[in-house]
Amino acid sequence: MGVISGSWLSAQEISLMYIERSHAIYQDGPNSSVPAGSAPEADLESYYFMVGAELESGSISNFRIAGPPEPLGEPIPYDAEDQAYELEQSYSSESELSNEITAGTYTFSGTGNTVGYFSENVYIPTYSPLSNLLITNYSELQSFDPAQPLTIEWEPFTEWETAAGGVIFVEISYDTGMGDQFVWDSEGLPSTNPFGLDPDTTSVEVPAGTLTGSPDGKYFVGMGFIRIDSMEYLGSSSPIEGTLLASITGLEMLTQIQARPSYHQDRLYLSPGSWIQDPRLGDVYGYDDDWGYSKGFGLVHVAWTPHWFWQERLGWLSVIAGDYATGMWIFAKDHGMIYVHGSWPEGEYWSDQLQKHLNMIDPGV
Repeated sequence: MGVISGSWLSAQEISLMYIERSHAIYQDGPNSSVPAGSAPEADLESYYFMVGAELESGSISNFRIAGPPEPLGEPIPYDAEDQAYELEQSYSSESELSNEITAGTYTFSGTGNTVGYFSENVYIPTYSPLSNLLITNYSELQSFDPAQPLTIEWEPFTEWETAAGGVIFVEISYDTGMGDQFVWDSEGLPSTNPFGLDPDTTSVEVPAGTLTGSPDGKYFVGMGFIRIDSMEYLGSSSPIEGTLLASITGLEMLTQIQARPSYHQDRLYLSPGSWIQDPRLGDVYGYDDDWGYSKGFGLVHVAWTPHWFWQERLGWLSVIAGDYATGMWIFAKDHGMIYVHGSWPEGEYWSDQLQKHLNMIDPGV
């Protein structure tokens, strides 16, 4: 979950200290969602408590947060990747978070290497989670054309209106198999809000050609909605004058969208058991029925064509080098030959030569 931050602050050592309580959901349909902790795709917990600080310069030693759960305080470690101090705790339910992180006064303390010792209090009320918000054009995003601008629309966020403020973030990534690769975010889009998107924003447009690189055409859209419950710029009586001290409540919404394959390339039909030579692919073997492929975005897209009528059967599978795909239609390459594996209600069939653990291929262009 992103916290409020920005470079408009003056050059004091500590620009921001915050306390955040939030929950996360995974949108799994046009009008439905589940707690993120119950969705394997999300790889998230359902509830979070986070505290931290962002610095303009310098460092903090013995940085701690104390409050009703931890009267003696708990250390807030430095995250070198984010270049900020962060402490995060996760919970499986709202009641677990509420029982653990109770209302009351919490104290940040530490020693800055130029400002010296400081101790600042922030009060947080009883946890009141944000209402769930969903993407409203979810169905359209399950088959979008990456060569065209992409619009993401969502339900209005209104709970900031009775608070100290609000902000929205949007980011898009895909899974590389070794981690997330981020390809776009809303930072830098026009906004009157120095923290991020204006809280009354209900859509963003991603430029054409931005969403590329995903092996299977699937991308994760992550959205953060922040209600600023309290915020204060510390005055001259504080050794960290000008620091923004904030208490915030967040909602993280994650969902998956799907790029559709390009169909403008030539399409090839394979007869049962026949061999067809193609300079881009080598020898292609059609097994146990009629197969077809089309090539676009450097990928191969495959479908089964029973009875010589072209039809999409169980969707399309994109295949690339190094990705051992699972699903209904599989290609593998060995000694210049492409083998096909398919399964359907009558049974599962493999060509005799196919070894199940061969890598998928990138046909190249």
